[in-house]
Amino acid sequence: MHHSRYPLNIFFFLAGFASANWTVRVPAVKEHVGASATELGLVLLCMSLGGLVAMSQGGRLCVRYGTRPIVVVAGLGTFLALPLPTLAPSVPVLGLFLAVYGLMYGFFNIALNSAAVEVEKAAGRPVMSGLHGLYSTGALGGALVGGLAAARLTALSHLAVIAALGVVVALAFARLLLARAEPPAVRTVAQPKRSGLASMGPVVRLLAVVAFCTAFAEYSNNDWAVLHLGDDLGASPTLAAYGYAAYECAIAVTRLTGGKLIKIVGEAGVLVGGSLLATAGILVSAWAAALPGGLLLAFVAYVAVGLGVANLYPIAIARAGALGGPRAVSVVAPMATIGILIERPLVGLLADHLSLPTALSMVALLTVLAAVVGVWTRRELRPRQRAVEAVSVC
Repeated sequence: MHHSRYPLNIFFFLAGFASANWTVRVPAVKEHVGASATELGLVLLCMSLGGLVAMSQGGRLCVRYGTRPIVVVAGLGTFLALPLPTLAPSVPVLGLFLAVYGLMYGFFNIALNSAAVEVEKAAGRPVMSGLHGLYSTGALGGALVGGLAAARLTALSHLAVIAALGVVVALAFARLLLARAEPPAVRTVAQPKRSGLASMGPVVRLLAVVAFCTAFAEYSNNDWAVLHLGDDLGASPTLAAYGYAAYECAIAVTRLTGGKLIKIVGEAGVLVGGSLLATAGILVSAWAAALPGGLLLAFVAYVAVGLGVANLYPIAIARAGALGGPRAVSVVAPMATIGILIERPLVGLLADHLSLPTALSMVALLTVLAAVVGVWTRRELRPRQRAVEAVSVC
């Protein structure tokens, strides 16, 4: 089973690596096209919309062709599309290029998780947690590499090199991955009944709120942390990338150890405590420029945010599945995507009309709401015998 899993490990790592290298070059691309914060939020929304299209069609492609062929094709497409935004001559073209990148990355994401489900079923034990930990590890590696590249290479050169490297590695491991693929004809996919929040129990509806809030909070840091550190705290491109790397490191470590933490303090404890820790980190990181030792304090605050948010969505999605099965998961998971869709243009709009620190500090309202939900649902979020799966919003 180790032999069947390790090529998939590589592709999970690659997904996080690609995402983080793009993230650290967001300020450079913004400057290149002369985008305002509002315009940046809108073009990032285009990336999310591309991912949403992939979400609606990716499952069908996986059923028809098999998950692992889609992993390979979409992984290659993701890296080939990675340098496109750096070639955009204007904001509208940037939106188009990001939609293409988001589409390919969305297919990659769906196929990876579908393949992980197959591996987990064949193994007869939880493996999703480790795979998503590798995604976060890839994101950490991408942030570190991106930080080094930001001081030495243009955005185009940097992302072109990463694209070439990603294509080579993906092709090198494609054969091993495909060798373990099941024929599409033997796949059986349960189609959940159509349902909405109104048809779910109150706890599932509250968990959907947690998914929305925590995805919004997590991606507000993914999308704006590097820009905030550079523009508001005066960090160099390399140092700003390292701040983002510290955040990703905290998430990776916390997700890899999330099952043990939940066994110790319980799901409710992690949900409430993590939400409150993230709230404090969000507020301190947003206003660190006005505090003594601002840049160092911001780094510490971003670590706190990463530690806090890492396991909030995993708890929401895992408990929803335990309470309502696939129908509940199919309601809760899309709420995370909606949170990401709304976050990007909303934070950009608030940043232009107020300020980026003000916009980011308002995200703390959502993590407070997640903590309140944790208190309300503490009876349902009792410790379980089986470790909770640590899946992430990738």
